[in-house]
Amino acid sequence: RGERSSPPCSLLVRSRAKMATAVVEGSNRLLREGIRRSLLCRQLALASSCWKCPQGAKRYLLTEDILKLHEFQQQKLVIGYRLYGEKDTYFSTIEEKLMKNKLILKDELKMLIYLCQTESELEVVKKVIYRYHAENKNVAFGEFKFGPLFIRLCYELNLEAAAVELIKDQALHGFFSDRTSFNILMDLLFVKGHYECALDVLLEMKRQGVKFNKETYLLAFAICYKLVILFKKFC
Repeated sequence: RGERSSPPCSLLVRSRAKMATAVVEGSNRLLREGIRRSLLCRQLALASSCWKCPQGAKRYLLTEDILKLHEFQQQKLVIGYRLYGEKDTYFSTIEEKLMKNKLILKDELKMLIYLCQTESELEVVKKVIYRYHAENKNVAFGEFKFGPLFIRLCYELNLEAAAVELIKDQALHGFFSDRTSFNILMDLLFVKGHYECALDVLLEMKRQGVKFNKETYLLAFAICYKLVILFKKFC
C-alpha cells in the first residue's frame, strides 16, 4: 500500500505556511534589528496575547497612529457637511469628466474618496484612480499619496476585495508605493480572517520592492502564526 496522500486543502495550507515563514526568514538581519527595538517588543507582547485569545483575530494589530481610521472618518464628516445635498451632483460631474477625457485634479479625487459611502460609488472612485494614475504616474517624488486614503476607505466600507484588486494591478504600479497602504490592507485582511490573502499582499509588497518596517514584520508574524495554526488542524 502506498502512503496516504495529504488532502489538497492540507497541502495548500502547508504551502502557505511555508511561504509566510520564508518571507520572514528571508530578511533575518532586518528582522533581528527590528525585534531589538523596545517598541516592537511591546507590540509583539501585546499581539502574542491577542492571538492566543478567542477574540484575537477581531483586534487591530496596527495602532490608530498608523490606521488613522478615526481621523479619516472625521474628515469624511467634514466634507460631507460641506457638500451636503450636492454629493450626487459632484459624482455626476466627475463621471462626465471621465467620459469627456478631461483632466482629473488631485483635490477632485481626494474629495471623491471622502464622499464615497457605497460599493457603487467605490466603482466610480476606482475608475477615477485609474485615470488619475495614468495622467500623473510620472510626477515628481513627494507628491500626495492616495494609496493609504483609498485603503482606509475600503477598510471603512468593508470592501477589502477592491483594495486587494487595485494594489496587485500592474496598471497601477507606483500608486501604492508606500508601506502604509500594504500594512493597513494586511491588517484589514487579518482582522477579517483572510490570512492567505494577507500573505499574498505581503508577497506583492516584496515583489513591488516596497521596504518592510517593524509594522510589516509584526503583521508577517501574525500571518505566520495563523497559517501554522491552520496547518496543524489538518495534520
